[in-house]
Amino acid sequence: MKKWLLCLRSPAAFLLLHTLICLGLGAAGAATPPPALDVNGDRIPDIWALRYQAGTLSPAADSDGDGASNASESSAGTDPLAAGS
Repeated sequence: MKKWLLCLRSPAAFLLLHTLICLGLGAAGAATPPPALDVNGDRIPDIWALRYQAGTLSPAADSDGDGASNASESSAGTDPLAAGS
């Protein structure tokens, strides 16, 4: 097996690759990138949930009490557990 394929065995590496493709870095000429990976269907990108360890948080909740729902925090790319973000 090729060495670069072995790195995709890690879930984090796979999600990073998927995110790069979604951003258009791997899909030259794509007019609209595909949506971010969301395996559990909660409308929160899995890469964001992994980054902030937010996989069990409800999208509608405001876990840090800053007035923004976890779904809004994921769209903005901010930390759902830090009110200052």
